[in-house]
Amino acid sequence: MRAESLRSLKGVGEKTEKLFQKAGVENCDQLLHYYPRGYDAFEEPVSVSAVVPGETNTVDAVICGKVSVRTFGRNSITMAYAGSEEAKMQVNWFHMPFLRTRLKPGTRYIFRGHVTEKGGRRIMEHPALYSPEEYKKLQGKLLPVYSLTAGLSNNMVQKTVRQLLDTEELEKEFLPDEIREKNHLAENNFALHQIHFPANKDFLLEARRRLAFDEFFLYLLRVARMKEQSSETRSSYPMNATWKTEEVIENLPYRLTKGQEKVWNDLEKDLTSGRVMNRLIQGDVGSGKTILAFLAMIHTEENGYQSALMVPTEVLAVQHYEQLKKLAAENGIDAGRIVLLTGSCTRKQKQELYDKISSGEAAMIIGTHALIQEKVNYNDLALVITDEQHRFGVRQRAALAGEDKFPHVLVMSATPIPRTLAMILYGELDISVLDELPARRQKIMNCVVNTTYRR
Repeated sequence: MRAESLRSLKGVGEKTEKLFQKAGVENCDQLLHYYPRGYDAFEEPVSVSAVVPGETNTVDAVICGKVSVRTFGRNSITMAYAGSEEAKMQVNWFHMPFLRTRLKPGTRYIFRGHVTEKGGRRIMEHPALYSPEEYKKLQGKLLPVYSLTAGLSNNMVQKTVRQLLDTEELEKEFLPDEIREKNHLAENNFALHQIHFPANKDFLLEARRRLAFDEFFLYLLRVARMKEQSSETRSSYPMNATWKTEEVIENLPYRLTKGQEKVWNDLEKDLTSGRVMNRLIQGDVGSGKTILAFLAMIHTEENGYQSALMVPTEVLAVQHYEQLKKLAAENGIDAGRIVLLTGSCTRKQKQELYDKISSGEAAMIIGTHALIQEKVNYNDLALVITDEQHRFGVRQRAALAGEDKFPHVLVMSATPIPRTLAMILYGELDISVLDELPARRQKIMNCVVNTTYRR
């Protein structure tokens, strides 16, 4: 029933259906979840003296003096004053000249609209107008205000949603009673009613709480399914463990921290598992993420494949390039197979690099976003390492390795985010955390400087 066309609702014809479609509402289910962007609260009216400029006010006042109409070509403004001699405000309506005969001096009305203050005068622009009896029926209610498109009125959306809510059962409850009771959650059909037409503010808060829970729960469920499917994807690049990385670790002028050793074991296990690696290394600046990325690149090169390290800036790319070449030279690895590709390379340099990459002569490629341009054709790219600032998803992966191949992906993040939030943001990634700094590492200081600091 929920996927039924909007045309199944009374009063919705082809024209109205198209207006809803412009607002992104294609069927009854989408209309049911087209939540209000806000609410009109019909609160206790105040006197003119209690009006707050800059806000929407509901004012109980008497029309004092004559109601006048000024015309400017086809346009008109109807003006009146409401209140008393002690405190009064100017009230303006646009293109409503008929109000001159409807509004009676000395008669009490309820005015509801936005108030501004100009030159010491309080002005309410184009307010809604009620008799005291009419407003009393609305007082205390919260009426929904929806996002609209040209031709679609708030009243039209309200009427259509109210008709849909009159359905006996909107959705089946999918949460067990014990889960709802444990988390103090409202029943979902109650929440759907109250989010659109809340009986009071407490019920509105209950509805929001339940619907927010549902959104997070269903999102995390999709993430879990996505991760399960990802973990089952077989790697196009099977690898074996290699002694070369152990030699590099032994030759380092410092010892890896226990955290680095644990994360390296995670990486090595992923790369040799036969499945595609999707892993995030989360660690503060200076925690030693870069050496782990280099070890993964060396491991990949030793297995006969290519790897690419993509960083946000050319300065960082050059720094990593020089560090990796130095590490390679110190450990008997052919440094000539390490190349740097950035946007500032000349056309001739780029063409030479493209040829080395496509032939497989270049095994470890470092660069900026230039690495995923169309002209770059990789020979056998098995590992992609990116910074968290890069959006690297299905399209980018396909651009690098082709539609039918799945390279290993390693993402490095220095953002100190809680593990639960990380699970949400990086739902398809396994997470490794570097929670200690290497010995004798200088303290990282964050500073705010102006442009004169540049030299």
